[in-house]
Amino acid sequence: MPPPSTQPHPTQAEWCVLAFTITFIVEAIDTTDARTPVLVGASQSLSTFCGLILPFASALPAAWGMLLVVSVLLYLVIFARLSAKHHKLQLMRASLPPTCYALVRAELGMRLLWWCVFTWSGLTAVWAADALVRPLHLTRGATNWCFIADCAIDCVAKALYTTAIMEQVDTATNTTNTRKESRRRARLHW
Repeated sequence: MPPPSTQPHPTQAEWCVLAFTITFIVEAIDTTDARTPVLVGASQSLSTFCGLILPFASALPAAWGMLLVVSVLLYLVIFARLSAKHHKLQLMRASLPPTCYALVRAELGMRLLWWCVFTWSGLTAVWAADALVRPLHLTRGATNWCFIADCAIDCVAKALYTTAIMEQVDTATNTTNTRKESRRRARLHW
């Protein structure tokens, strides 16, 4: 029996680039080191790329299986980062005041990483469901439900990221306004 995936998903090419970009930005929010964001972003991009080329390796079951294993292992890197960020955030919460800018950035980074995990997991689940159902020919009609699910996850992900970015802008604006008000009061006082 040939491997389940015989056609690339239409959105996989887009997500190869987006997986790196989004994961890199999320990782870079609360760090000054470029190495970790680049490596984690690359792991997600390469995982997606391996998934993209799986259909082309379907003629060679061993190559297909190896690509699948590599893709899953690279995908799991994001869970290790989630655990590491959670631990770091707990330490920061214990040692920094709640309004500290570094803590605010770390909390935003953690929330965005959760959304990355949610997004990548949703896309992975849709791909796996499609890979399992398609060879069974259970899908009838011209409607590609997995493509619709990919698009829905895409829209939800973009809405979540936009909301988080807007919250960060509001937080930064409020912090800046508070600092300006404090300076103005200090000048009036002296």
